[in-house]
Amino acid sequence: MTKKECETALSKLWDNTFGTDCITGEDLDKYVDIIDVLIQYVFNPQPYKFEDFKIGLWVYDIQPECKEFTFFKITKILSESDCESLYHDRKKKVFFDNITGHAREFEDGRFFPITKALEYQK
Repeated sequence: MTKKECETALSKLWDNTFGTDCITGEDLDKYVDIIDVLIQYVFNPQPYKFEDFKIGLWVYDIQPECKEFTFFKITKILSESDCESLYHDRKKKVFFDNITGHAREFEDGRFFPITKALEYQK
């Protein structure tokens, strides 16, 4: 889903509920499905895959070394060729964050969107 598709779905459902538009049938089902996926994404976020990492992305770490490292922003991602040169392992997944400034290795199931922290506030 693109941001535009999500915005359109929300706008259409809002107009259907509070405006003059009347959406029925498959169109209504489509927009409701999009909103349902968004709600599940916010309240049940899945861990990031390394491919999801981008410079500037804020991340929630469920196993931080200390409390100050729970939230961080990615500042650099090493390429496969960088990992080959530095670690002699092309498949290694390494990134840098704005907190430690050190190279960190990606671990499956550990890094989440920051909305994951909502679960622990309840």
